[in-house]
Amino acid sequence: MNQDLWSSEKNKNYQEQAKKLADSLKKDPVLIRYLQSKQISLSCIDQYPFRLARWRKHYEPCLHCSDLKFCGQKKCGFYEGIQLEGHFETVLEACRYQRKEREERSHLAYYTYSELALQFEKASFQSIDMEKESKAYLQVVSRAMNASYENQGLFIEGSLGSGKTYLAACACNSHAWKKEYVSFVHMPSFVQKMMSMMGDGEYNQFLNRVKKADFLVLDDIGAEVVNAWTRDTILLPILMYRYDHHLCTWFTSNLDFKDLEKKYSQTSGMEDKIAGARIVERIQSLAKSIVLSGKDRRLKD
Repeated sequence: MNQDLWSSEKNKNYQEQAKKLADSLKKDPVLIRYLQSKQISLSCIDQYPFRLARWRKHYEPCLHCSDLKFCGQKKCGFYEGIQLEGHFETVLEACRYQRKEREERSHLAYYTYSELALQFEKASFQSIDMEKESKAYLQVVSRAMNASYENQGLFIEGSLGSGKTYLAACACNSHAWKKEYVSFVHMPSFVQKMMSMMGDGEYNQFLNRVKKADFLVLDDIGAEVVNAWTRDTILLPILMYRYDHHLCTWFTSNLDFKDLEKKYSQTSGMEDKIAGARIVERIQSLAKSIVLSGKDRRLKD
């Protein structure tokens, strides 16, 4: 009998606590707005007060967040959401900043091959602060924008840090946003990868991804390891395919055409000189040349 009385009293206390908590939660605008946004009946507050109180506590960091880098959740950009379909359960939901980040990076799904640096993944011509740049730089930006829009090839020559890669990334992203398949190749890295894959079945797969992309950037061309094999088995087939199929191709380089031809003519033999000249001639047939000079625009630590 005493046990029954104790159980009854315990149940009574639980009901009182649940009602008190439910009454408090019904006054919480954050919880109310969330339930309404999910079209969940507010009657669930009386049914699940303790679970909702737990949810509310876990949701608290999101109320004071202004950016993903300040996220206070266990998994950055995600919080516990509520589902009520016959029973109560929580599921991970992307926050508004995470959804915005996904939207801003959705174009990356159209990269068939990418060696784009993280800081360039959202690069765009529109993000360039025109008021802080020189007239000469703005002229190059204008030509680059027009070339991208008109689907014309471009060879951007310039010194280290002049901003060549950034402009090429802007163009590549622009074409990806238009749902074109694009590739961004950092030539030194790509050549090393292809050399390591000699005899591997993936070799042709990666080469074809680059060759056949609607828009291609060959970044830092001339800085890769150059020998007869890399020149004639990797680079030349890419250039020939794109020329034959009229595919838009951009290049960036620290070298002008004269030095680039020397780079691809590795020996004094006539055969290599002809091969080097053939590479440059094919690049010139694919792209118009512009020179980018000025201040170092690389990100500083």
